[in-house]
Formats: sequence, C-alpha cells, structure tokens
Amino acid sequence: MNNPPTSTERRIFFCLPFEEKPLFCYIAKVSEEQSMKKLYRSEADKKIAGICGGIGEHLDVDPTIVRLVAIVFAFATGILPFLIGYLVAWWIVPTKTELEAH
Repeated sequence: MNNPPTSTERRIFFCLPFEEKPLFCYIAKVSEEQSMKKLYRSEADKKIAGICGGIGEHLDVDPTIVRLVAIVFAFATGILPFLIGYLVAWWIVPTKTELEAH
C-alpha cells in the first residue's frame, strides 16, 4: 500500500497542527499533470479570442458562466479597463497549439 511515487508523480505531505502536535497528517500523490495546469486560449470554445473559454477549461467551469462574469465585471469597472485587460490577455496567453509547440 505504501508504493513509492513514479517518475511523473510526487508526494505532498502536510499536517494540521493542534497545540504544537500534529492533529492530522496526510500524504497525497500528485501527478505532474495535476500539479500545474497551464492557462491557454481555447481554440474550440471561443467567441472572440478564446480567453473566457480557456479560463473555463482551466477552472473546469462552463465557459458561458465565465463570459457572464466577464460581462458583469466589464460593466462594473467600466468598459475600457476590461477591454485593455482582455486585449493584453489576448496578446500574452498562448493557444494550446502554441503552448504545445514550445
């Protein structure tokens, strides 16, 4: 049951302290795919540049929800700051094919 991690896995060990003694300790095996997900623009689920679709895929949330939150955020902050942020994200965040090419 205590198998060593493979080359694509690593173990995370943490304890919750209680009065200077560990109350609860946990060891988890995390694969490299789980440890860090890359943000990319979606090519399949995009309306303009794929920013909201990519955020939705990254967070495992429906991209329509992300788009609705983005619209509310745009009206709450003013259109111009949101538009500048969206254009910067369009320029900085790569597509999945660009990410895999590097």
